[in-house]
Amino acid sequence: MKLSGYELFDQYDAAKFGTPRLGTGSADIDAVKQRVYAKTGVQPKAHKKRFVLTRWIAGITAVLFAAMGSITVYSAAAGYDGVGAFFRSIFTQEVPQNSEKLEGLVLTPEVTFDSTNEDVTFTLLGMYGDQSQTMLSFAIRRSGDAALAAGVTSPLVEYAAVDESGVSEVLSYAGQTCTIYADKSDPDLFYLNLFLTQPDLQGKTLDITFRNFYTNDTCVQIQNDIIAMQEQWQRDYVEQTYGEAGLEALDRGELPREFEVNTWEAFWQQQDYDRLTDEKYSVLFQEAQPAVEGTWHAEITLDFPVAEPIATTYGDEVKICLQTLSTQITYPSAWSDADHLVMFELALKDGRKIFIDETSKMEQEDAETVKCGLYGWYSEDRTQLTNMICYEEPIEPSEIAEIVMTRCTYDYDQSDPDVQGQKITDVIYTAS
Repeated sequence: MKLSGYELFDQYDAAKFGTPRLGTGSADIDAVKQRVYAKTGVQPKAHKKRFVLTRWIAGITAVLFAAMGSITVYSAAAGYDGVGAFFRSIFTQEVPQNSEKLEGLVLTPEVTFDSTNEDVTFTLLGMYGDQSQTMLSFAIRRSGDAALAAGVTSPLVEYAAVDESGVSEVLSYAGQTCTIYADKSDPDLFYLNLFLTQPDLQGKTLDITFRNFYTNDTCVQIQNDIIAMQEQWQRDYVEQTYGEAGLEALDRGELPREFEVNTWEAFWQQQDYDRLTDEKYSVLFQEAQPAVEGTWHAEITLDFPVAEPIATTYGDEVKICLQTLSTQITYPSAWSDADHLVMFELALKDGRKIFIDETSKMEQEDAETVKCGLYGWYSEDRTQLTNMICYEEPIEPSEIAEIVMTRCTYDYDQSDPDVQGQKITDVIYTAS
């Protein structure tokens, strides 16, 4: 079973779990989603090393919609003049308001696309990044009768990171479509941005292919076919496990009272449903009629002018990597599930602080802060969770003075839903 953002929100028990106040509260996307899934039995489609996308933003509704998209894409403006064109071509919260702080990191390399359709051309406007993130912006120009339209047609994107020895790793969300946006003044010019979060990108080559453009109606139909397939898998599982009574519950729009989410998730992994889902996506797109046919392929070297990272550990369970645009922290995934939450606070040597939740920020309202976004991914066996805190400006790794980790355990009591449980706070990093 798969639900829309509205339906997921309706299933959420605010009386039991609470909701952040819009504009001032915060929510951990993964924690919110897991609690909803625990109530509904929803099994989200997961790619290999899929993003958890645990970004702290105000409002559960916004959180759910942000977490359920495909590839991160944004609208843009015009221009082909180096760094200036790059910053004018993206409109996203990942890029700071004072973009000049990032100018020293932006690369505008000449990249050649091998194309099978001369009526549509791709140009890389620019990119920046560090060891674990990359923002790229592309201009797309059409000529002739190419049926491109912003918000109507989307290209399929495939990409992999290739290291110096030639070993290739397919990145998360490869094989899905991404939206294009129109230039404000040129009807034949469009833009597409990709924001990738993946460990160890620095020094690798991004092998990227845009394949065909599909209408939104086609993409919606493919997604509906995927949902129907996954719903049938769950229906077969419920019938096998709970019999006719279980099917009757599904027909009423409910789950069997005895339904165990963890058991269903283990069954999902045993049946290798992630791989089968990816294969089905591939088949459906191959069978679909594209609005514009063609492939556009390029190899882009990701070699950013950033400082060497600082890698360290805290005890036997926490790994830390400080980078120019982000801090990466890996810890046991059991610390951040339906009943647990992990929060971080970074202090810089110049006195500024980086908070990933608004509550801590409000408690220290006099502190000068650096804005950030929070992303993440699971290990292959899902026993480890990596959170990546992305800054709005470059920060030398040596300028991080201290990192504080707070682990929260919720103590839900049906008679007293306001019980918050316990908090454990540790300083997990101190600059030498």
